[in-house]
Amino acid sequence: MALSTFSENQYDKEIWRTGLTLRGSSQCEIYDMTWSPCGDFLLTRDTAKTARIWNVTDGLSSLDEFEVHSSCQSI
Repeated sequence: MALSTFSENQYDKEIWRTGLTLRGSSQCEIYDMTWSPCGDFLLTRDTAKTARIWNVTDGLSSLDEFEVHSSCQSI
């Protein structure tokens, strides 16, 4: 018989902490995001239908932004 200091429910939990907060000009919530294959850039799409390319190697600066179509469901 094995004893544990954790309850059964604690095995299924994950702890999420905010590492960085992305803020663009629209201040809208991020709807979707994906990393570049090299890991240096992040592409985000927000609820205002704006996509942004972020450079994560220099402290997370926004490199470019453009409008996406309403039919775009994910990036």
